[in-house]
Amino acid sequence: MPAPLPPLTRPQRLLLLGLFIQSAGLALLAWRRSSALNATIFLTLDAPEFWAVWVDRAGALLMTLSVAAFARWRKEGFIALVTFWTALLMGCSWFQNASYFEGLTPFAWGIRVGTPALVWWWLVFRPRERSPAGVLWGMRVVIAMTFATHGVEALRHHPRFIDLLLGSASRLHAGLLNQAQAESLLSVIGVVDVATAAGLLACWRWRGFPLWMAIWGAVTAASRVTQWGWSGMDHALLRVMHGGLPLVLYWVMARAPAEREDAS
Repeated sequence: MPAPLPPLTRPQRLLLLGLFIQSAGLALLAWRRSSALNATIFLTLDAPEFWAVWVDRAGALLMTLSVAAFARWRKEGFIALVTFWTALLMGCSWFQNASYFEGLTPFAWGIRVGTPALVWWWLVFRPRERSPAGVLWGMRVVIAMTFATHGVEALRHHPRFIDLLLGSASRLHAGLLNQAQAESLLSVIGVVDVATAAGLLACWRWRGFPLWMAIWGAVTAASRVTQWGWSGMDHALLRVMHGGLPLVLYWVMARAPAEREDAS
């Protein structure tokens, strides 16, 4: 009879909570707007629109329920399904050219796809290790991948990011930001994003990088609400791990010295 699994640590619980919120955001997006999977089934595979809509919705809902089931029973099949479905959504988004810089879509989805994979790795294969080195490096890589990609898109003045800045400024500051200022601000943001992504990989012991990324990731996720109002909540929720995963990494790194002292 296998030994019972240890209780989840607080960083592990935060990781699971963030994955649940991200999955709920993807499900809400599928129900309210439809995802790139819908377009792939309907337009590319030429299936009936009814089936495209309901496969998209049912799959997203099943993904969210699977996260909750995994948190309760810790069965590998649940998290495998979540990882597969998230990767499928990313692949469809890439295939459908849903991003203006469609070639960068897999990298921009690094955190989104990496989060369920990291949960699978940590809570299924390394459940008794509080801070396994491989998981920590996996977090660093997917965080750096997403931030660097968004930095490159900002440096290239992604039109969606310009609209995000102008829309948020219009709601918060009565339109005090113009097009030229938005582009200049994007250039600064791009440099900072690329620099912090490089710093996270190079200065892997310094906790300042994941802390800043947690704050900035939360701000950029929330900006979908400041741009569109509450109708942008689905986009904000599916980006919650842009701040959540760096926070988990920061938390684990902060706990590591105390754990080493307890072990000595």
